[in-house]
Amino acid sequence: MKFSDNESLNMWGKVFLFVGVGVVIGFAYYINAPYLMNANINWDLINSLLLWLIFVLLVIMVNKEHIEEIKCLRQIAQEQLKEMQLLRKDLKGRKK
Repeated sequence: MKFSDNESLNMWGKVFLFVGVGVVIGFAYYINAPYLMNANINWDLINSLLLWLIFVLLVIMVNKEHIEEIKCLRQIAQEQLKEMQLLRKDLKGRKK
């Protein structure tokens, strides 16, 4: 298995989608800000929840990429171990 450019493109696609959604939400907030400021809304709570949501989503996205990489490296290591075991058997057979 080889790492392809599609995986990195997929990750950057997620990042741009995430940033795009944030820009749209920010623009909607900018347009409605005068109306929303008159309402009794706990903005500190909403802002902290949004920041935690962004942080959690980024951590999940990065960990998912690393998990795929670790699976691939584990498979490569298992293949190399099998090759070494076959070579060891071959060498033992030649010595006898």
